[in-house]
Amino acid sequence: MMMMMMMIHSCEVPYHASFVSDRNSAEFQVFPQTGVLPAPAAGPGALITVGFTPRSYGRTCVTRLVVQVMAFIFKLTVSGNVRQFDGC
Repeated sequence: MMMMMMMIHSCEVPYHASFVSDRNSAEFQVFPQTGVLPAPAAGPGALITVGFTPRSYGRTCVTRLVVQVMAFIFKLTVSGNVRQFDGC
């Protein structure tokens, strides 16, 4: 999953992205974990990619992605699901 983050702010601002520690958070990755959100006039925003590496199949994993930007904290619920293998 990829998402674009942008702020309504007059200048670029640094951000930090991470997952809340829970039983599913080890199955998710976020790239890059730190970066800069550009000013709105500079372009469309910053691309943040979420990866999912399941440890088991057939169950939905849910965790929270936290993106901190200055005094703001964005909390997003992220779900990962891999369908059960049906065979050939």
